Amino acid sequence: MKNFQDYNSIYHQTKNRHVSNIDIIYKATLKDFLNYLPNDILVKVDRSSMANSLEIRAPFLDYRIIEFAFNQLPSNQKVSGNENKIFLKKLANKILPNEFDYDRKQGFSVPIKSWLEKGPFRELVWSVLTDKKCMFNPKMINTLLHSQDRGYNNSERLFSLTILEMWRSDYGIAEL
Repeated sequence: MKNFQDYNSIYHQTKNRHVSNIDIIYKATLKDFLNYLPNDILVKVDRSSMANSLEIRAPFLDYRIIEFAFNQLPSNQKVSGNENKIFLKKLANKILPNEFDYDRKQGFSVPIKSWLEKGPFRELVWSVLTDKKCMFNPKMINTLLHSQDRGYNNSERLFSLTILEMWRSDYGIAEL
């Protein structure tokens, strides 16, 4: 099993096991491995690397690691409760310095909540949503804005409403 096409043999091995012996973590991992990874993640990595003339490797897709993960590593060493990558973190703990932050990788998110605390973005949101021509219920908008100021996180909702209202206004769409 040395190339990605051969990884389907994992699927066929799984089909031969009794269904009740396969836990939900194994099933989810297999589904991700056979669908999400090749049809989404690897496609994006491949396209973006080629667009920038980069040669990218996915070291965790080495066939020996895949075979180990599917055939030897129990699910409780993969995830448990809110903890994920358990085995990988234990292995890294033996190799990497103690001060290494194992949870540092995070997706990029826009800091909308902090933008709503002060500054031009806050002013824009307030002016758009409190404008008399705004299609949204003013009482509801005021509730959202004031609860945001009291610590409740309505930031994504307020952002979405602002963008929708700006779009509606820019394109002359009448109230719904």
